Amino acid sequence: MSGRDPNRMLQRRYLREFLPAMLGYVFVLPISIILLLRVDLPTGWKVVVALLPVLPMAFVVRAMLRHMLRQDELQQRIELQAVAITCAVIGLASFSLGFLQNVRVLPSPTWAMLWVLPLMIGVYGMVRLLLARRYR
Repeated sequence: MSGRDPNRMLQRRYLREFLPAMLGYVFVLPISIILLLRVDLPTGWKVVVALLPVLPMAFVVRAMLRHMLRQDELQQRIELQAVAITCAVIGLASFSLGFLQNVRVLPSPTWAMLWVLPLMIGVYGMVRLLLARRYR
């Protein structure tokens, strides 16, 4: 045995994939926003520029999924439960908000959909921590 901690190696591999993708997102997002606010672009280019931040975020999600698949069975079980609970919470919340917006009890801001992925990531992180504590 090499004496190396497999969990530490797994974490380093994850960070090597995750950090460049997240830095790409942090770099591309303000550029996209500035271009959309300050430059009069044709519709086709607006679509391209508006969707630019999605590309590095797709690599963030890819890094997260690959990390999950490399983990042992117990950790994968925790991840699966965290994802399932997150989907249920965010799904029911967005479903409820949609009904309330439909009857005009709540406003329907154009930016509301932008919060789905960040909320999913946040709820997933909290649920994952709680589940991990349960299995210790």
